[in-house]
Parts: sequence; structure tokens; C-alpha cells
Amino acid sequence: MRKISFSQLMCEGVNVTRIAAVERRWRNGNVNRYPSGRGQNIISYTISGKKHICTGDEGQEICSLTAPAAVLIARGAPYISRTELTEEEYGHTICVRFAMTDDMGEELQLEEPYRYWENDPDGRLLHLFRGILAAYLAPGTPRLLLKARLLELLHELAGAREGAHIPPDFHTILPAIRYIEKHPAENTTVPELAAMCFLSESYFRARFRAFAGCSPTDYRNRLRVAKAKELLQSSLWTTDLIAETLGFYDTSHFYRVYKRITGQTPRGE
Repeated sequence: MRKISFSQLMCEGVNVTRIAAVERRWRNGNVNRYPSGRGQNIISYTISGKKHICTGDEGQEICSLTAPAAVLIARGAPYISRTELTEEEYGHTICVRFAMTDDMGEELQLEEPYRYWENDPDGRLLHLFRGILAAYLAPGTPRLLLKARLLELLHELAGAREGAHIPPDFHTILPAIRYIEKHPAENTTVPELAAMCFLSESYFRARFRAFAGCSPTDYRNRLRVAKAKELLQSSLWTTDLIAETLGFYDTSHFYRVYKRITGQTPRGE
């Protein structure tokens, strides 16, 4: 079994297996105890009510989530969940259970035992959860479709929703971080990035360096090089094509940046 961080899911060849989904309603005070954790990963969406999740009877509270919210609990992570209601008669959740393997069939274990996302203002997460449930319940649904819908949900949580885990001190530069990560091949200037955040260029540079430990340009280049490493494994991609596709000025620029970041050339020299 190999450990993997949640953020690495989008960079790895991940296969989801043993998928199951259920929609449940809970009464006030309902408690579910899993002192040894579950045998698979579970991700749930709270549609109504409030969920308190702790590490054990006397353990630390992991989160207290008021609907709408989602939580992911990794395989083997101990927890206790308790439903709290105010005006609703029932709490309402959709739960999805699954395992993960890599391309070689080795099971993957998430490094972070618990992860959660609060708020769903556009209803996107609920739509994805309902899509998984519908695919699971429909007679004759192709397994590939069910896997695709779960992977789409994981992609949404690992990508677009990751800003929720950036420390609040850096939320002022979140628009620029998201833009760079979504468009790493674009040579957007620092003044343009600062303008996205309604900040002065000097203040933006200082906050970005405090966040990433490097300049916005270096941050973008690290993303490009990480993708270049992946493309270099395929015979379909030449170094010239990689340089052009990932936004480098030319192949020699690609070589210089790649060697500065990795210590060797794209050819492994």
C-alpha cells in the first residue's frame, strides 16, 4: 500500500474501485461510531442539519459542519459523527464509499485522515454527489460512468475547492493563485496578477512570496516543470512540443528552467 496526499490525486494515475453510494436521513442526536475507522474511504455531503465529527469518544473535534458541507474520511481513520438539528426533523446526507489504486493496481492510502469543505454556494458539489448516487442506483449503469462521476467530484475538491485550505492570511491573493494553477502556460505578468487581486504590485509580490516562498513567475515555472516531467514519459511529446505547449519562450528557455528547478536537463543529463 502506498501513501498519497490528497493534493497529489490530480497528478497521479488514480483508479477508483468498490464504489457504493447511499442517501440517508438522520434524527437529532444520531451517533455513528467507527473506533477503528472504515475499510474504505468515505466522502459525504450534508444537505441539511449539522454534523460534529470527532476522533473518538473523548477525542478532539475534527470539524463541526453546518449544511451545505462535505467531509472526506480516509480508510482506517477512527471517528465518531453526531447529528445536530435545530428546526429540521431529519438531517440529510449523501455518502459515497470507495477505494483507490494506482495504475499498477497497488492500493493507495490518503496521508490526511480527514478533510472537509464548507459551503457550496453554487450547488456544484451537491450536483456531483447526486450524479454519483443516480449512476450507482440506475439499473445497468456502466461502471466506467460511475467511476468517471466520482473522479469528477474528486477533481472538483482537489482543484477548484482547494482554495478553502489556503490560510486566511493569503485569501487576498487567492484569485491569482487559482489563475496561475489553472493557466500555467500563460505568461500573465505580475501587474496583471496583482490587478486580479486589487492589490498594488509591491504588496502582491510580498504576499505571494510569503505564501509560496518564491515569486509568481517561479511558482508558475514549477507547475510547468512538474507537467513537463509527466509529458517526457510519453513518446508522443518532443522537448520542442513540450516547450511550446507549456508556454516557454523556446526550447533553450525550457532547458534552462528545467535544469534550474530539477538539477538536470529534460534528457536526464
